[in-house]
Amino acid sequence: MHIRTAAVTVLLALTTLTGCSSDGKADPAACKAALEKQYEDSATGKEADDRPPACNGVDNATLQKYAAEIIKEQIDEGLEGALGGVTAQP
Repeated sequence: MHIRTAAVTVLLALTTLTGCSSDGKADPAACKAALEKQYEDSATGKEADDRPPACNGVDNATLQKYAAEIIKEQIDEGLEGALGGVTAQP
């Protein structure tokens, strides 16, 4: 449940950011790290309402790609934890 709530929070934050960017030098690695932190914070109830400063200058398509990657990683980790090593039987 926490994964779904955090994923929605991140996606909502990103959809409100369309057109937000800076002429500054973009650092995609720092941006992804900031988005991961924002995602972790959202799982504890902290709301993300704007673009992390590290993402200024990073285009919206890249932000959406990072968000999708982060959410996929979290869902995969959640499924692994929930299944606890269960394997499929043919």
